[in-house]
Amino acid sequence: MPFSTLEEPADNTYFFLTTTRIHDMLPTIVSRCQQLDFRPIPEGEIRQWLAERTDKDPDDARIRLAARLARGSLGKAWEYWQGPLFEWRQSVLDKLIRIPQLDYAEVMGLSLAWPEDRSRFALELQWFKEWYRDLLVIKGDLALPLYNGDYKGELERISSYYTKRSLFLILDEITAMDKTLVSNARIRFYLGYLLLLMKKGALA
Repeated sequence: MPFSTLEEPADNTYFFLTTTRIHDMLPTIVSRCQQLDFRPIPEGEIRQWLAERTDKDPDDARIRLAARLARGSLGKAWEYWQGPLFEWRQSVLDKLIRIPQLDYAEVMGLSLAWPEDRSRFALELQWFKEWYRDLLVIKGDLALPLYNGDYKGELERISSYYTKRSLFLILDEITAMDKTLVSNARIRFYLGYLLLLMKKGALA
């Protein structure tokens, strides 16, 4: 977008530039903008919005799950409701559930068969992070809500495989990998390393 467009826009013209990395933007652009914080929409409001749009009860189990997984985004909530995200998430979590009991060769097989799609993997990393955060919540007996409350039984079982230290280490690596995705790194290389770390952590 030319700077002149920001400096002298046409009458009644507004541009909304959205980012979660404002410090990566050029100072000349930031200085010409008014900064507004868009905060996550409360889960209850998302449930009500979905209920009105789908003619369902706000307490419907699928609506409650979509609202929780959306993390404050109406668009993401609608994606969960309308698209294949529920099934895709289930496929990813089913693999994470299996990792503690797989051998190392089988874990490498998982990484080699994983789709190497950068935009898709960014969302999968979020599911990784939420899964291991939930394991840490249960392991530490913390009074916090679970992202994956629909998998509570599996989380309680699998938490016994990990120490708190190994869970912290895995979460740190997932966060680091999330930042690496900004670069041109090969997804499969980092995924293989991460899945092996999840396996090794389960033996600690």
